[in-house]
Amino acid sequence: MAFGGFGPGSSVPNSHEILGIIHSDSTAHGVTSGDIIVGSGSTWTALGIGAESTFLTSSGGVPIWSNLPADMDSHNLLSARHSDAATTSTAPTNGGLIVGSGGVWHQLVAGAAGQVLESNGSGELLWSSPTTGTVSATLPVVDNALARWDGATGTLLQNSEVLVTDLGALTAAGAITASGDMISLATLDARTDLQVAGVTRLEDAVGVAGALTASGVATVVGNLTTSSLIIHSLEIVPGAWHLLGATELAVITSTGAAKQVVLPASASIGQKYVIKDGAGDAAAFSISVVASGGATIDGFAAIPIVADYSSLGFVWNGTEWNIV
Repeated sequence: MAFGGFGPGSSVPNSHEILGIIHSDSTAHGVTSGDIIVGSGSTWTALGIGAESTFLTSSGGVPIWSNLPADMDSHNLLSARHSDAATTSTAPTNGGLIVGSGGVWHQLVAGAAGQVLESNGSGELLWSSPTTGTVSATLPVVDNALARWDGATGTLLQNSEVLVTDLGALTAAGAITASGDMISLATLDARTDLQVAGVTRLEDAVGVAGALTASGVATVVGNLTTSSLIIHSLEIVPGAWHLLGATELAVITSTGAAKQVVLPASASIGQKYVIKDGAGDAAAFSISVVASGGATIDGFAAIPIVADYSSLGFVWNGTEWNIV
């Protein structure tokens, strides 16, 4: 028996073509670029590559190359070719969105500058202009960050670099500046400087990477860590009457007449003032220190300073002023 021209005693070659006459279930065929092998009937045969833009389909159980049907040519996403698409606006517009409405997809064109996308409460999306009380935020939003206004419209919030943790700790990447009194009962972490112009009372750990500057009274009940501490507490008083504010030390320099210094009606517990006769004539022209708002000084409405160059200290205990 002969195989493909090989006579008796001949051996079958190890290397041979896939579609060679040596295979009984194939039709002999060489290799051409793009060919594929398909089953046809009971044999394997080569199917040459189709023409450009044709696609492989089946006809009578046999794969063939065919042109695209008319309903499968290139068309818009929103076109009559799609049964669930509205066709009133088929061409894409810059910034347009495809949204569902009334059971079909349709295009929602971009809103005007400053408008926001919102729901009308009936399952429809629409662009609308923010009204009074409507506030949006610049994304991304940082957890625990204090919000601040972006611009002067009153409708847009943005993040700040100041964080308040769930435990009440205050952290700022930059300087913390307070133009008035500052009272903190939680941890304060200023990454650079802390500047306070009024009375400062901190009742927990305070960390200041830069300088702590207080132009008033600074009271720290907890731990204070800072690279430098500056307290501007000295005030020169040239007049005959003075109401004490945030300054701790008042030097009275007025001469030739009696003077009066008034302690504030409202003070933090532990707030202290020192009043000194800087003119050196208190023996002749006394300095009367008066408690305001119905308060007293060790039970008295006023205490005089009557010795030249002398001074008295006063601290608020929550009920009245005490001389220290």
